[in-house]
Amino acid sequence: MAWRAADGTKRKTRIAWLAVYVLSDLDRDTGEWPQTWLVVDWPEGDADPYHLYLAWFKTKPTPTRCLRLSRGRFAVEQFFQRDKTDLGLDHYEGRFWQGFHHHLVLAAVAYLFVTVIYLSSKKNFWCYVGEGVARDTAVVGALDRLLSLLRNKILAENQ
Repeated sequence: MAWRAADGTKRKTRIAWLAVYVLSDLDRDTGEWPQTWLVVDWPEGDADPYHLYLAWFKTKPTPTRCLRLSRGRFAVEQFFQRDKTDLGLDHYEGRFWQGFHHHLVLAAVAYLFVTVIYLSSKKNFWCYVGEGVARDTAVVGALDRLLSLLRNKILAENQ
């Protein structure tokens, strides 16, 4: 696989996957093994692989999807770094999972809001969520409601 990095250089890597069975994933009631894939991202010429991970796909993996999963962790790391430093994710001092979960969700929504406000000021702002991803109607409905609230807030501020 080849792609153009953010600095403009062309980079190449080798992507491989293998169906594996993980003992901890065995369903003890039915005896079924879920379809699990070991994915390796190994740049040519490197002594060690860049990334190894287990993935659960509904269909057989493709090189493009595996590359996106392997090289896409920067956005997740950026989210946690910004959420901890700017939006207070690390300020939770409760003792229960429900309270932490509530705090985590509100911090993620605040991050989404800040990101949308920032990106909407860009010239060619466009949300892209990828291709071939199964849609969850509950998540789609919640995001539609949230995005409409954010859009209305942005429009009200610009008027």
